Amino acid sequence: MQHFVRRKVERLFLVEEAAEYLRVNPQTVRRWVREGKLKALWSGRQLVFTEKALGEFLEPVAAGQ
Repeated sequence: MQHFVRRKVERLFLVEEAAEYLRVNPQTVRRWVREGKLKALWSGRQLVFTEKALGEFLEPVAAGQ
C-alpha cells in the first residue's frame, strides 16, 4: 500500500506580480534581490518569489521597523 503525503502548494509570483504585491516598481524588486534584501528563486531564466518570502520581507514593515 502506498502512502501519499499532501503538501500545501505555495503560490509563486513573477517579478511584476511581486512588485504589484509590494506596491513598488519591478526594478526595485530586482534591486532588493541583488542586495540580498528579498529572497528569490530562479525558474529557468525568470525570478520567482514565494508568498512566504514576500510575507517575511513585509514583516519588519508591519512591525514598524
